[in-house]
Amino acid sequence: MNAFDLFNKYEQEMMLQVYHVQGQTALLDSDVANLFGVEIRNLTQTVMRFRDRFPRNFMIELSGKELEEYRGTLESSRAGKIKDRDSVMAFTTQGLLMLVFVLKCPMAEFVSIYFAEIASKYIDFLNQNRESLFTNN
Repeated sequence: MNAFDLFNKYEQEMMLQVYHVQGQTALLDSDVANLFGVEIRNLTQTVMRFRDRFPRNFMIELSGKELEEYRGTLESSRAGKIKDRDSVMAFTTQGLLMLVFVLKCPMAEFVSIYFAEIASKYIDFLNQNRESLFTNN
């Protein structure tokens, strides 16, 4: 299975795993690790190694009372993934994108190439439509 197939496999499931954490839309670290095909331990180690690349609007650490509240809202099969942990990370869209650049795994490589291709097409579109986009009408 290539990274594209893996991404498609989790696309529908990921929509069900989105949470609102401290006013931001985010995914829990266990779901992110599942998406990227890495262990939570490896994800955590990578984030700690590159901590300066994950400001508060990229990654939110849940612990204490806030974590207990989320444990109560998770279905039992998923709550097991966080029940014995003191803290859990929740990644916003920006945090997911940053993970693409710091994780070493096939899915991260695939997504970084995909983003590069999208950026290239966007720049080509802007160049081809420069006059109509940037002239005052």
